[in-house]
Amino acid sequence: MSNSMILGGIMRGGFYDGRKLPKDFVLELLRSAKRTGYATAETKYFRALPSFIAARGLYPRVKTPVTLVYGDHDWSKPKERAEVAALVPGSLLITLPRTGHFSALERPESIANIIIDATARRTGDIVEPRRKRVGGTL
Repeated sequence: MSNSMILGGIMRGGFYDGRKLPKDFVLELLRSAKRTGYATAETKYFRALPSFIAARGLYPRVKTPVTLVYGDHDWSKPKERAEVAALVPGSLLITLPRTGHFSALERPESIANIIIDATARRTGDIVEPRRKRVGGTL
């Protein structure tokens, strides 16, 4: 069994629809793991995990508008998502239907629209109504 098959199988577990996992993304992850410094960066990331959890204590001090986006089939539980939203003052919690943990890969257009809408709310800009993509164009 190849490394791409193994990693792809693991990654598909974070999708509602595993067919939406881009094959080239899996290959890029495998290439990245071979780059100089990757092992050091990965080790530092895992050592820092306790500080990520401790950072939740700082969430009530956030002053910037925050939009939290989760898939309805995310690895986190709805209760955990609601707890984070309650900790961040004025946050907006969005749950995407039929979406797993990797919502930006599984539903990129939805994520782009959420960012556009959040930016418009922040800046007061008027946003043109979005149309469905047809053949890769708006």
